Amino acid sequence: MATLLNIAPHWEEVTAHSLKWNQLLMAALRGCVFSQLLEDKATRLNYMEAVKDPEIRTVVFYDHGSGQGLVEDGGAGYILDERNLDTVKGKEVYTMCCLTAGDLGKEAYRRGTPTWWGYIREFSFMAHAEEIYGRLANMGLLLVKNDGLTWRQAYDAVIEAFNEEIKKAETGDPWVEITLINNRDALVCWADWNPPTELTLLERIIKWILDFLRRILGLP
Repeated sequence: MATLLNIAPHWEEVTAHSLKWNQLLMAALRGCVFSQLLEDKATRLNYMEAVKDPEIRTVVFYDHGSGQGLVEDGGAGYILDERNLDTVKGKEVYTMCCLTAGDLGKEAYRRGTPTWWGYIREFSFMAHAEEIYGRLANMGLLLVKNDGLTWRQAYDAVIEAFNEEIKKAETGDPWVEITLINNRDALVCWADWNPPTELTLLERIIKWILDFLRRILGLP
């Protein structure tokens, strides 16, 4: 049976929330075999060993992200970045983190990752209403794995769920409304039905320059 690799670091307040949502997601999944790298086990070294399992078909990541990668426990480096994107070739990737569906998710799709679910901008939330954010963050994977929806159907359903929660917040909490709108508009699912646009020549040059500067400066 196909295996799901679940990764959820935890070293400060924000990751306490994402870890909680992640574990609610794992508890709600039905009929899935999964292995987990949680808290201080969520490191690049442990990931590189765990992802060797040929049965892994889905990689789930809940925590911080940047334009360069999925942040490992402690925040010092990346579990996944452009240097090891080959490890998710042929695998679905489902993330709850900031920014990584931008350059990283697009590049992963171009290199053979069939589905990348995540956010192209910052994922924001209000702690007093965290149930809403966690439920919406988890919904897509549950619709695919538990209910048998396609990724496209799941994406459409999650966007509609965002819209319903935004309407509820319109006359109540403006900060919840604003952050939900942000998360809805930042959510993408790169797949054959929604491929990222190709980089222009100028974008490729800028990306090459930034990558070169990161290498010579020793940045991750």
